[in-house]
Amino acid sequence: MREFLKLNGSYYLFDSINNSGEYIRLIKEKNFNEKVGLQVGMLAPDFAFKSASGDTLNTTTMHNKPLIIANTCGCGGDIESPKAYFEIRNTFQEEAYVLRLDSFSENPSDEWTINMKDVYNKDAYHKFRQAYCSRICYVIGQNQRILDKLLITDWKMDLPKLFNN
Repeated sequence: MREFLKLNGSYYLFDSINNSGEYIRLIKEKNFNEKVGLQVGMLAPDFAFKSASGDTLNTTTMHNKPLIIANTCGCGGDIESPKAYFEIRNTFQEEAYVLRLDSFSENPSDEWTINMKDVYNKDAYHKFRQAYCSRICYVIGQNQRILDKLLITDWKMDLPKLFNN
């Protein structure tokens, strides 16, 4: 994965590190504002999805307000990330779209839940999940830029800063 660093208002691609670890090589990126990816400041990739309730939607139609993509993980007895999703949804549903990505054995019937096991949702999986269990939450602004990327259980510290709640 290509990682960029922001230094003094400019973005640099982390290119390499020498064998001793004493030096790193950075390459200045001239077109960071055009990059699509998952780092803060980048344009977020759009995707089509089928919700657990059977609706097919596309994030391209969701640019009229911020979008929160909340990865939850119900496997292994994790109750904190699903709980955080419902708290986020209840707190910010008027101000933002809140989508939940998870890998379910059984489909819950929720128009904002996306089952990663559904073949139709492979694009969403590859763009925003990339692991069977994930607890990363992305906040995307109306300008389609990644505003923040956080651990879903840390939402109470981070999301209120982005919304007037």
